[in-house]
Amino acid sequence: MADKTKKLKPQEALVALLKVAKQVYRAAPLAVIIKVISAIINAVLPIVIAYFAAQATSALADAYNGKYGAGSAALEYVIIVAALGLFSLVWTSAVRYIDEVASVKISTNLAEALMDHFTSLEFWRYEDKETADMYDKADSFTSYAARIFEDVTSIFTNLVQASISVVALTLVDWWYGVVLLAAVLPSAVVQWKISRLQTEYWHGNVAKRRTANDIRWNVFQPQNLAETRLYGAAPSLLKLYRELNNIDNVMRLRVERRYIAGRIATSILDAIGGLVVEVAVVLRIIGHAWPIGQYVYVQQLVSRTSSSVSALTSMYNNIDDQLAALYEYEKFMALPLAKTSGRELETFPNAIHFDNVSFTYPLSKRRVLKNIAFTIHKKQHVAIVGENGAGKSTLIKLLVGLFPPTGGEIMLDNVNLHEFTQASWHRHISVLMQDFLHYWFTTPLENVRYGDVSKKFDERRYREAVKKSGATAFIAKLSKKDNTLLNKWINHDDDTAGVELSGGQWQRLAVARNFYRDAELIVLDEPTSAIDAMAEAKIFDYLFKETEKTIVTISHRLSTVKKADVIYMMKNGSIVEQGTYSELMQAHGDFYTMFESQMT
Repeated sequence: MADKTKKLKPQEALVALLKVAKQVYRAAPLAVIIKVISAIINAVLPIVIAYFAAQATSALADAYNGKYGAGSAALEYVIIVAALGLFSLVWTSAVRYIDEVASVKISTNLAEALMDHFTSLEFWRYEDKETADMYDKADSFTSYAARIFEDVTSIFTNLVQASISVVALTLVDWWYGVVLLAAVLPSAVVQWKISRLQTEYWHGNVAKRRTANDIRWNVFQPQNLAETRLYGAAPSLLKLYRELNNIDNVMRLRVERRYIAGRIATSILDAIGGLVVEVAVVLRIIGHAWPIGQYVYVQQLVSRTSSSVSALTSMYNNIDDQLAALYEYEKFMALPLAKTSGRELETFPNAIHFDNVSFTYPLSKRRVLKNIAFTIHKKQHVAIVGENGAGKSTLIKLLVGLFPPTGGEIMLDNVNLHEFTQASWHRHISVLMQDFLHYWFTTPLENVRYGDVSKKFDERRYREAVKKSGATAFIAKLSKKDNTLLNKWINHDDDTAGVELSGGQWQRLAVARNFYRDAELIVLDEPTSAIDAMAEAKIFDYLFKETEKTIVTISHRLSTVKKADVIYMMKNGSIVEQGTYSELMQAHGDFYTMFESQMT
């Protein structure tokens, strides 16, 4: 389905422009002031230069004809033109630097504000497609903002220049301005329609273009070509890319073809209008009514009026979508943030009670958890098992406070979890999920250190964490040991390439990261699926035998589950069985059925 972008009405565009100006001014106020001054100078200066150049031309002609004092006047005008040209060059160079500074500040400030807001939203929004789409659109504005600022000042410059040029022509002779406007406005209308159609085509074909780009920039990356060539898929994918790209090109050319006759006709009309004015000036010069330099002046005014009106139309359409993105940015920034108030949880509770807890995801009607009731005692080792979709991971999300229950309560001792700040509860928790983060842009040391950045790096804790996770041996073999970059496509400062880890090695680093965190509650959701059974056994032997932590584990490996103090069997969002491994095996219920194949 086409990605439709709201088209702004002129009054909405004006409001949006003012909002952009406000956002930009907050980010770089001095740059905005200088840019406005620069826009006026850039609009007026070429016309002033054209005026003095015309005067210099007339004075030179008079000097050539022997008129007394004309030579001195010509030199003065030439010096003025040169001085104005030099000023223009110096000013342009200075403003170019200011533009770069402003661009960096604007994009950076808006992007940082957006990311700061994003990281503070209610957790349920990270699983909400509408929020994700809204974030993508808002993020596009952060990259647009600096460009919009440039485009807006260009529009202002061209508007001022077109207005001054028409007024100046009218002052030369009133009907010159009228004729020129009558000639350039039809061209502007045609250009405006073409730009609108190009924008519609762009959005109407966005899905095909996105697919083509995805094939080009992702599938055809060096690290991915091994599979596509092995399976013989590369030629088919290249064919699909060509087909999608050809569709895009055909549609784009169709837009141009539709208005080619109109564009040629209006261009001819534009040229005729300018020609009429210029011929009229030439006739007056021939008749000795005007000095020869008047032609240079009028020709420049005609040229600048035509180019400014054309640029205005094109730029307005170019920023239309960018201004619409501003509304998405403001809409996203208005989303409510997660609750930060509440009590501080100083010490880990003796018990965590799930009191008849039910849960339904936001914007959904299906209850994922139904009347869950159980207790996790301090230093207890708990296993939660069940088929995929039973509700295990959702239960973990409620346990760590990412979502509040929609029914029932989660109590830390005798206080509702919701009464504590999320940050203070999270300080007591480490979580290792199956889809853990790969900090591929940094080193093993940094990967582990990200487990706890609230304190100064502790070398001893790091070494212990790496040892317990079984990562010491493979780290020692890396080219730069703990400081090796973990991406073969990124080079170190000495230009040596980084390395690529296996899935099991990444998982060991993730386990080490959680050991380094050294939290009282360790939550493990299928954390060692890429590690061999022997290595996993060593990790869990340490966890279950050598630590006095509270451990909650989700696993499908019987060797891990059987070590727990208590096991909860989930089915269709409810706890259907609970007990020790021996008790559940003897019951011959759902637990026995699920793990029967692993009992040999």
